[in-house]
Amino acid sequence: MARGQLLTLSVLLSVPVWVAAARADDWPLPGAISFESSGGHFVAEVFPPKSRHNPAERPVCFFYESAQPGGGSSTRLAWRGPLANYEMPYEGVVSTNGWLVTLDEWANLGFDNSIAIYRPDGILVRTPRLDDLVRAADTSRFDHTISSRAWRAGARYFFVTTTNRFYVALPWGKAVEVSLADGAHRYADTTIFPDLAALLKLAGSNEEAHVTKTSLALTSLTDRQTDTSTLVRTIPATTAPPPAAGDHHRSPRASCGRCTTHASMTLVDPWFAYGTLALLVVRRYTRRSFVRRRRPPSNEHIS
Repeated sequence: MARGQLLTLSVLLSVPVWVAAARADDWPLPGAISFESSGGHFVAEVFPPKSRHNPAERPVCFFYESAQPGGGSSTRLAWRGPLANYEMPYEGVVSTNGWLVTLDEWANLGFDNSIAIYRPDGILVRTPRLDDLVRAADTSRFDHTISSRAWRAGARYFFVTTTNRFYVALPWGKAVEVSLADGAHRYADTTIFPDLAALLKLAGSNEEAHVTKTSLALTSLTDRQTDTSTLVRTIPATTAPPPAAGDHHRSPRASCGRCTTHASMTLVDPWFAYGTLALLVVRRYTRRSFVRRRRPPSNEHIS
């Protein structure tokens, strides 16, 4: 092969080395899920767009308050309204006094809506992006895939009601502090936050919130809710800012769900794609060299 051909081939063969740093992943269509507070006195049931109880284009939350865990005759619908997410929140936590914090966007972790805060009356406080929450130098700590940045792996969550703060304690000794009142946030060592530092030394504190994500594929409180007279507040549609150009196309699902341009978008494993391309190039140049060697001499050289 010529020198230029060898250079082209070497570049193609080296591409999968750096492409593989971001692994391929696959996400199913989101289903209805619920999050509940410690003790089960508050339950948030979230239904994806165009699903039962939700004909709209955004996920809808039905937020219930109950005098006894697990619901019952004393359960009432505290508020109902659309969430800031494009498709569905990936996870969420609920405080013992009725604050809802959703965590990340379904099929697009670590970008838009990394944290979304809702007051006990359902009003959206703020939805910061991950790049606004965490220092850029620490993003290399996250596990990256084609669609997501798993920034909360191994994290712990705390609601401190005395100061009206929410904390995400990360396993490398840093934490995100968010004011529930206005969404103001800080990123620093856990030792900078005295309340959090004290809670991290305890096991099973009341302030710690755990992700309790339950599928609602079979039944839900909303399915059984027949008396709407207990409805306290219906929240109008949120006015969350649209995603930045290209952000909502990171999802590896067959459809990004928010535009028609990528309705047939599919994900191809980069190892397979570039490996196939390199193989085709090798076959092409190998065949060309073989044909040249077997070509008979022209007639003018035959005696």
